Amino acid sequence: AGGFYGTPIERTLPVTMDVKSTIKIPTLAVTFILDRSGSMGSKSQGEEKIDIAKNAALSSISLLNPLDQVAVLAFDDKAEWVVSPTAVGNRRPIIDRLRTLGAGGSTDLVGALDEAARVMSEQNAKVKHLIVLSDGLAGLDTNFREFENKITEHGITVSTVALGHDANQDLMTELARLGK
Repeated sequence: AGGFYGTPIERTLPVTMDVKSTIKIPTLAVTFILDRSGSMGSKSQGEEKIDIAKNAALSSISLLNPLDQVAVLAFDDKAEWVVSPTAVGNRRPIIDRLRTLGAGGSTDLVGALDEAARVMSEQNAKVKHLIVLSDGLAGLDTNFREFENKITEHGITVSTVALGHDANQDLMTELARLGK
């Protein structure tokens, strides 16, 4: 208030002018579930859907705090941890791994969701969030009952991003609704 902060007068005083405060930032764990099935190789507005998904994930990761946890689970007929849960601090390896993804294969969205929920349930974070980047063309087996139980039990929320003009909006909307 007196304007002495950072001045020679402050250095001579027996007290500090710096007000100590503790900022509590909730710990955040974000997992991107990225569809890399064959349908993601088709183009939407001149760009492959897989590339749109990768760019969206990369842009989101660039906004995260260095202490936040991030993971990337890519799926087609099987799920693969491209980036296992890690602190965002060193983004270069995360970016390099994400850029190597290509499209191909069939789709097992339910299996990928279950795997992501299993790993996220073990993470020690106050906020746990899954972001599904997919066209939602997941075939017939889209029973999310077990997945819904896991995310509810562990406080995990879900957002979805439907990619392409042919995206299954109903499925992606239902998934986001389950994830609150």
